[in-house]
Amino acid sequence: MGGESDQRLHSLDRMGCTLSCFNGHGFGNPELHPPARKIDQQLESLAKFASEEFDTLSRCSSTISMTLLQGYIGSDLNHIPRGHIDSVLEHHNVGLSHNIQKWLFVSLFLDFNSSLPCIDGLDSVFTVNEILDFISSTSDDVLTGGQGARIVDYYHTSQCPPRSLGPLGFSSFLGDAARNSFADPDLVDRVYQDMSLPLSSYHICSSHNSYLLGNQWNSKSSGEAIKRCLLLGVRVVEFDCWENDAGDAIVNHGHTLCQHTTFKECVEAVRDYGHVVSSFPVIITLENHCSLEVQTKQAEILKSVLGEKLFVPNHLNVDYDLEFLQRGPDEWLSPRDLQNKVIVRDKPIRKMKKKDKAIVRRASNILDIQRSTDAKDDDEITAVVPSRRSSIIRTISRRFSASFSTRLNIEHLTNLDDLTKAFESKSAAKDLLVLLYIKNVKLKYHFSVTEDLVLEDSLSLTSSSIDEKKTRLLTNSTSRVKTVRKYTQRHMIRVYPANERIDSSNFNPMPAWKAGCQMVSLNYQTNCPYIWMSHGKFRDNGGSGYVLKPMKSAPPSKLSIKFISGHSLFENILERYKTKSIRIGDPFVEISMLSSQKRVVKRTRVVKKNCFNPVWNEDISFSVIHPEDALLQIIVKSGDKDAIIGQVCLPVRCIRSGYRVCPLLSSSCSTNLNSFLFCKITK
Repeated sequence: MGGESDQRLHSLDRMGCTLSCFNGHGFGNPELHPPARKIDQQLESLAKFASEEFDTLSRCSSTISMTLLQGYIGSDLNHIPRGHIDSVLEHHNVGLSHNIQKWLFVSLFLDFNSSLPCIDGLDSVFTVNEILDFISSTSDDVLTGGQGARIVDYYHTSQCPPRSLGPLGFSSFLGDAARNSFADPDLVDRVYQDMSLPLSSYHICSSHNSYLLGNQWNSKSSGEAIKRCLLLGVRVVEFDCWENDAGDAIVNHGHTLCQHTTFKECVEAVRDYGHVVSSFPVIITLENHCSLEVQTKQAEILKSVLGEKLFVPNHLNVDYDLEFLQRGPDEWLSPRDLQNKVIVRDKPIRKMKKKDKAIVRRASNILDIQRSTDAKDDDEITAVVPSRRSSIIRTISRRFSASFSTRLNIEHLTNLDDLTKAFESKSAAKDLLVLLYIKNVKLKYHFSVTEDLVLEDSLSLTSSSIDEKKTRLLTNSTSRVKTVRKYTQRHMIRVYPANERIDSSNFNPMPAWKAGCQMVSLNYQTNCPYIWMSHGKFRDNGGSGYVLKPMKSAPPSKLSIKFISGHSLFENILERYKTKSIRIGDPFVEISMLSSQKRVVKRTRVVKKNCFNPVWNEDISFSVIHPEDALLQIIVKSGDKDAIIGQVCLPVRCIRSGYRVCPLLSSSCSTNLNSFLFCKITK
């Protein structure tokens, strides 16, 4: 390569601050830091103009041709890099020959006019070799000459000589998230970890009360909520199961004002969406309050709806007894063994609760009185006691049905021991029990005289559920964390939010993950930083929903990010169209380094009145103490009340160095086309 081109490329790398942005509509020489307020006002007028003009045109027709769209853009589409055209059209699932509807016209119009990162004042063209040299000198990427040629062909514009890229084509390459994302495609786009290890070896993406659309008090239960969880990569969904007056299984948050849905609808959602984003197993965990008769109906629904997808343990085909079925497996199968399967998790035995023991004692007292009455043969007492006895029998029967899933016949029970045994030894319905692979049992533990945690082990493998408060108690010291981590090498623990979180808020999942808990269940009904953390963590390993627990700590490292510019930091395109305006905000970036030990937060300065192409050129650096489980969370906010513009989260180990695009997601983790940050990352 000649000395002149060498100088251009090395100057570009040294002067990272010169990487700025320009309006993709203004083809030609890039603008040098365009006036912020003017740009936003122009785009606001652009949106209003597009929608109002189309209002006039659409009085005669409900569709518009792409030819007319080209005219409105103000330039032949051939002058736009092919890669940018393809990404926009692919996102909207249309072709250049299609007629398009009103809303789509406005959406395409604005998307084609999105901003791109560019190089201030650089009007030269780049050859294939110069592009390859730039990539190798600023990142860890190693590309062949053929790959470089394909990049040049893909982003070439008609204004440049063959086999070269001008400033616009080079900007399109830098700003293409599909090819230049900060997320390593080898880690987030494919399953690369060993999936043949036991289930207990993985963190599993999990949700709590997955059927709810909103809060825990008066929202609606729906299969749509389960669908959303599954499409976000969740692998563990929870159903709270009850029965209605007709004796059918329903799903609802009990003892609240929430509206119920059917058990069948929830299972159908798992069947239809459980393996859309990942082929690895979905776990249905049941909190079951149904009678034995309705549990049998649940088993039939699971088998009929899921069919071959339902994993049925091998012991279904053996001559089993209840004691055998109530035990957990001797070893866990692997996610690979269970691909495209649905696993059922439930309690194999219904234990008596404290509130039921009082009823048992009352019943015992009545029985004692009855026996005394029979002995004395007192006509007056005999006339009274049977009535009381009958009443208490009905009370116990109702209580037992609600809590322990069966009707209790106590006519022939004569003492407290018999009653207690009847309560405590009740199994789940056999038809459902044979479908359970993961047995949910109470976690048994105690503390030694030195306050060390002791977890009671068992020969068969188990799974237990504990809330966030108990998790904090069991992991509040290094020694206790080690104890839980050792326990979860064999057994599985599910952590769920405290009952007080009726607003469907969430807790920090990092400490539970650090302790080795496999299923840290969050309220996916609420869009919040903890949900974004979970979504980001499980983008690792190809978004499979299963990520291997780290076996050992990695040495500390550093991460430096130069936040150069932001692009199209707006809300949904259609919302822009509906309002015929764009809210002009004051964007800044909040960056958090998250680990089990602490959360370190830094932020950029605020850029006033420019969400179209704000420029920061600010360096942010972090010391990464535990790289094996650290997450980088980026949230773009507007200075007016810290409104959320976009967010993205990713494990540090999945981040690539170099000049990169950080595509932003909405608060609901959906994609915002053309909304991204442009950064230089050094690891």
